[in-house]
Amino acid sequence: QCLSWSLGQEQAAEIRFRLGLLAPERDPDRLLELLRERLERVQLSAPVKTIALEVRELQPLAGRPLALFPEEGADAGERGLLERLRMRLGPDAVRGLQALPDHRPERAWRLVDPGRRTTAGGTGRRWRERPLWLLPEPRPLALRNGRPWLDGPLQLGSERERIDSGWWDGRPVARDYFTARTESGRRLWVYRELRGDRGWFLHGGF
Repeated sequence: QCLSWSLGQEQAAEIRFRLGLLAPERDPDRLLELLRERLERVQLSAPVKTIALEVRELQPLAGRPLALFPEEGADAGERGLLERLRMRLGPDAVRGLQALPDHRPERAWRLVDPGRRTTAGGTGRRWRERPLWLLPEPRPLALRNGRPWLDGPLQLGSERERIDSGWWDGRPVARDYFTARTESGRRLWVYRELRGDRGWFLHGGF
């Protein structure tokens, strides 16, 4: 599932990289295809004189029946696409998301390997409408005539989602979330702090 390669260059630094797969693989043609994708990103400064391959951990590969006319299943096709994208773009450029049982939006998910089947779910409740895109950090909003302002006054939806959580881990939040619309029609996700200065913040967009 992981192959470590070393390319020894003539009078230049050795190049090392790992070929990580989402599942154990034994097909040499498949491994060669992924290696070609990864090698396209390698920048050589001198001719390569030596090539070393190391596999530090071997995993058992469960036996599977072979059909007379084998067809690649949907799961295998999806895994192959994800692995090719990771080889071409880098392992950190293609990630999956896992929902976590936390009401706080910024702590309700984490990055995982793409295609990974996870058993941990969300909070067990149905959320009100939430955006898929969040800012890295909530952005303070101006307040004019008692209303949050972003390129004009924001029109707030009638429903709110109150989150008062996190007191047990030292990262408490107390917020009222609203769906808001700008004068140009953009739909945003904003909240008002319920403690301290009770300011307004932009947290995401639809």
